[in-house]
Amino acid sequence: MAAYMVVEMKEITDPAAIGQYSEQAAALVARHGGKYLMRGPVTRLEGDWQPMMVVVVEFASMERLQTFYHSPEYAPLIALRQGGSVTNLVAGEGL
Repeated sequence: MAAYMVVEMKEITDPAAIGQYSEQAAALVARHGGKYLMRGPVTRLEGDWQPMMVVVVEFASMERLQTFYHSPEYAPLIALRQGGSVTNLVAGEGL
């Protein structure tokens, strides 16, 4: 069953760090079989949720997603993202 990682980027505090993160993360996502479904600014239609950007990445399974997220190669990228932005990140399985 497919699994999805959803990232809410609330604020970018270091654009250079986020630029580096984006470039390096894209290659690593691809190596782990992930596929970007959405990456960029969003338009609020209802409610008070106001993310600056939302990213949705699909993986073949939750196991593949977890392997990506907990990989030694991704650890420094997590630190880069966290140092350059205020984000929330969740994962869940699809239907």
